[in-house]
Amino acid sequence: MDQDDEYHGEQSAETVQATHGTRSLYPAVKRRPPSHNKLCEQVRKHLESILGKYTFRERNLVSVEEAEAFALTWDSELQSGPSCCDIDSFRIALDSDPTCAWNMSASRVFAHNFLQKHHSSKVGLNVVAQRFIGRICSLKKKYKQCRGGTALRLTALQHGRRMSRKNNVLFHRRRWVFNRHPDLRRHLDVIDKLGVAGMSSDDSDHEQFPAERRSTARPGQSISFVVLKPQWRSELLSEVLHLTDSLYPLLRTADTDDLRGAAPHHRIRVNTIWSRSRKFPKGQPRNSYDYAWRMRKSDLEFIVAPAPDYNYDEVARILRR
Repeated sequence: MDQDDEYHGEQSAETVQATHGTRSLYPAVKRRPPSHNKLCEQVRKHLESILGKYTFRERNLVSVEEAEAFALTWDSELQSGPSCCDIDSFRIALDSDPTCAWNMSASRVFAHNFLQKHHSSKVGLNVVAQRFIGRICSLKKKYKQCRGGTALRLTALQHGRRMSRKNNVLFHRRRWVFNRHPDLRRHLDVIDKLGVAGMSSDDSDHEQFPAERRSTARPGQSISFVVLKPQWRSELLSEVLHLTDSLYPLLRTADTDDLRGAAPHHRIRVNTIWSRSRKFPKGQPRNSYDYAWRMRKSDLEFIVAPAPDYNYDEVARILRR
């Protein structure tokens, strides 16, 4: 590889800009517009005014049995059916999926009442309903932690911080590969759009495997990690990311005799075991998502909001060369 393609960390900002144009080495922070944050705050406060200060009181919650019984009356394809409750007896389902039939119906009841109280709001019914579902996701997580006690909340906090560090490193490693390879730079938006969230919290998860399955290494040797495929990700996108990970140690050690620092970690794929995480990044190209996973999402356009397909085949061909 040419000298011009050396690792940018060893070059000045002026050299990098002259060599690779004005594109920043790191993606701009995607901040939500003030209008979005304001609406989320209004939805949160309005829901609190309906349910009261103690959201998790029994009178505010729906049992699993009642939610399942209501689901029989709900058309999941058309997202329509009878109202699950009225605003005076408003309840939410935190023991079920955030997008279960009860919560989807409750989102409509909530949205109508919200717009009646906020006459000056210019947002539509569906937007308010979507923000309501987002709030339910947050409440469900808090509800689960509250039921588990202090120990579970502390464990969840530590796990979240650890996964965040892992995903951040993985994101910048893959982005470095795309930015260094001259033919991949024009596809840098693939990684930028995935972002840290698109790396998936279980993408480097090997804790569920016994100790003998985890590879250890002496100083100077590479470490291997067992990794699992996220449920949402398609084979096409997975291949691109796997090839990127395979290319990383080659680029990192190319054209240099300086091998200081930890050796690259080798990632071992397990195709027979899937990640347990149900999280997924929204707004990705449609062919980023697994076909069977998409078919199970009756509210795909509403919750996932997929973008048009991307030419991952071209990216994979470049990586295979």
